[in-house]
Amino acid sequence: MTSRLILLVNESNAEEEKVIRLCLNHVAGWNVVSISSKYKELSLLLKNQPDAIIINALLTNINGLSSNQTGLIHNLKKHPVTQSSPILLLIDTANWLTTVQFKTWRIAGAIVKPFDPITLPLQIMSMLGWNEPQERLM
Repeated sequence: MTSRLILLVNESNAEEEKVIRLCLNHVAGWNVVSISSKYKELSLLLKNQPDAIIINALLTNINGLSSNQTGLIHNLKKHPVTQSSPILLLIDTANWLTTVQFKTWRIAGAIVKPFDPITLPLQIMSMLGWNEPQERLM
């Protein structure tokens, strides 16, 4: 299996971040770099482009992302290290998301919480079109 580099941007609680990080690392075998959504200097943290960015979003706006969250996505898409990396959201509810918002924010997909830690890597692979061997994930 290909070792992927995943940037996990965490806005939620530390326990949830730990579960996601362990799941992606131990179940899928991916390298996970976790940062707070407040972290500004990605260039100091990342030397290589991540294969994917997962934003574990804590929604403060029932109808969507806050201006800080959309600003974060915008900055990730402008940053030379992360600009071409696909972004996925882990969110509490997705009924407010539209195709226009996905295109506007250039988000590859959203996974609704609660998620199954065992199948989370498969969901990510499916959304991103990663066709790599899945024997480790079964």
